[in-house]
Amino acid sequence: TTSQGTGEERQLVFWPDGVTPESYTIYRVPTEDKKTKRALDEIPAQEIANAERAILRSLQSVPEETLYLETAKRFGFARVTATQRPVFVEAGKGLV
Repeated sequence: TTSQGTGEERQLVFWPDGVTPESYTIYRVPTEDKKTKRALDEIPAQEIANAERAILRSLQSVPEETLYLETAKRFGFARVTATQRPVFVEAGKGLV
């Protein structure tokens, strides 16, 4: 059940009961089923930040552009476009 909505600059996100953006630590990646791939505007900024955090933990130190590319790849994108880049930058504020 979703009962709580948190407005983010690029979307409205509905979190399940008892879940806040700050307590949400996972991110969902697409499977081989094409129906599981989401457009970037369908992915909450918190999930993007969680993916970036996981990449930084695993790679220790990485240039920003590499971080954004690796994050894009986790969500099924082959590259970071000019329109996608600001989304990855905003989600990762405070991480790099």
